[in-house]
Amino acid sequence: MEQPPPASDRPEHDASDALARGSATPERASNPSSPERPASQSAEPPPSTPPSNSESVPSPINLLPYHPPSSPSQPPLVASRSAELTARALRRASEAERIAGNAVTLLCDGPQVFSSWLYDIEHAQHFILLENYIFSGDRIGNRIADALIARAQSGVEVYVLYDWFGSLGTSSELWARMTRAGISVRACQPFAFTAPIASLRRNHRKCVCIDGIIGHVGGLCIGDAWAGDFDHQGQDDPPWRDTALRFAGPAAAELCLAFDETWSRSGPGLPPRLFHALHGQGPARLSLRTSDLEQLAISAPDCPCVSMTAPVRVIPGVPWRSRIYRLMQVLLANAAERIWITDAYFLTPTPLYEALLAAARDGVDVRVLVPGRSDLPWIRWAGHAGFATLLDAGVKIYEWRGPMLHAKTMVVDGKWARIGSSNMNLASLFTNWELDVVVEDPAFGAAMEDQFLRDLDQSTELVLTDRRVQMRRTPSGELKRKAMAKNGIPVAMRGRPGRAVARAGALMLGVALRRPYERSPVSLSMALTAVLCLLAGIGILYPAQLGWGVTLVCAWLAIGSLLRALAALTDPGRPRKHRRGRRHAHSQPATGASSDQS
Repeated sequence: MEQPPPASDRPEHDASDALARGSATPERASNPSSPERPASQSAEPPPSTPPSNSESVPSPINLLPYHPPSSPSQPPLVASRSAELTARALRRASEAERIAGNAVTLLCDGPQVFSSWLYDIEHAQHFILLENYIFSGDRIGNRIADALIARAQSGVEVYVLYDWFGSLGTSSELWARMTRAGISVRACQPFAFTAPIASLRRNHRKCVCIDGIIGHVGGLCIGDAWAGDFDHQGQDDPPWRDTALRFAGPAAAELCLAFDETWSRSGPGLPPRLFHALHGQGPARLSLRTSDLEQLAISAPDCPCVSMTAPVRVIPGVPWRSRIYRLMQVLLANAAERIWITDAYFLTPTPLYEALLAAARDGVDVRVLVPGRSDLPWIRWAGHAGFATLLDAGVKIYEWRGPMLHAKTMVVDGKWARIGSSNMNLASLFTNWELDVVVEDPAFGAAMEDQFLRDLDQSTELVLTDRRVQMRRTPSGELKRKAMAKNGIPVAMRGRPGRAVARAGALMLGVALRRPYERSPVSLSMALTAVLCLLAGIGILYPAQLGWGVTLVCAWLAIGSLLRALAALTDPGRPRKHRRGRRHAHSQPATGASSDQS
């Protein structure tokens, strides 16, 4: 089920009104919320109103930073048209409707996120949907499993979906314990001999849905690495830095549709009664209509609600539909002032890479926060391949100094904020099942920007000096590193040979995904030489093993393709292809049902 419920089933504010309050236009060059803003522009924009024939006049546009505008205001028709075009582009790119009237809460790091999850799970009344890439059987995994089991034994329907590869190390006893308690547990698209390539597509989503009226979306998996000292047992390891969103309101129903989309790939879909409740035929929908939104906004302690009426778009990423990718392109193209990105595995495809360059050259404040150390070092090495060109264009790049930065967020002009599971790389944008949420609310955007600035306080800026990417000195004066690498590319061949080869391969991948890297022709040639020499050495030393490996892989793919074809041929429900007969030139088209001509 990829289509959202009809718009008539949701309370909807006028999209043009909301976007007209601050639509991204090429002429804007100053931050409308900055303290340097002229006094004549300090008035707050009018609140959004229901659609009417009269158009509201937005705030004046400041053509130059810190100077009065040359014209008192933008024509109402121009502002309305611009907002309409932006809303249409976002809707078509993401294939997601803008759903207003949601109470949104920004959650940072595992202790706060898991506290909010457990609070909502304990207060669930009808059903719980939990989907995650990794569901570990460690302390926090068992804590969440215990909470789910307790609700299932109280009569709440609980559905758990995990990725077979991401949760490969989880003990089967955890799944068996939840199953015995009445929880429906499935692995999403487990490995199949007949479809080995299709099994490589990962279900990378991370979400929790409570009764169809409360939703959680973010980048956190279920594991002690994210939880840290969640139980206050004196653990020394700090949690990974990550970000999530909790929203209560009509947009949470979209999570049920997104969950059923992946749940049905490994068996029957969700029971229809859940969707009856979402469409006003059951107790869950009645609870949403009669409950006080302020009560729904209450979550765990120290998790205050940021906005009570935020418009939200829920974007379920599907392999090869590129919804998140197209949405990012629209957001980057509409940015007029700021693009602040936090990404755990920053390996952008060429179009997004060029969009960041174009925005920075156009005067947009582009900042990117990436991990200082990563659980997947080769992605970090590959990501560094294009840093020098970004820095040269004016993009500011920072490296997090904490244990691991795993957040995936983007905030544009303080108006559009994206939180979810999608990284800015090919796997997330094209081949995985992902789940992201875009909040179009200035208050939430301001909270996201404040958190980004707090993260920068614990980060180190990269600078480009004399054809070398270096760390800027921290306030304490300590130089974290003397240099990233020659010509801005981390291709040092010191240390173990395997590490050097991994760096060389990562460099080649990073350069292949982006524009030619002008600053490092020698380094690129050396990396290519190292990889080709490695392959040649394997072929010389182990020719038989290499040949047998290639042969077995080809045979495996051929047998799998044959088995799939035979299964489709014997499927009684497959559509029959009718052979068309040649019609005489003067014959009339048939008016009745066509018959088989096989």
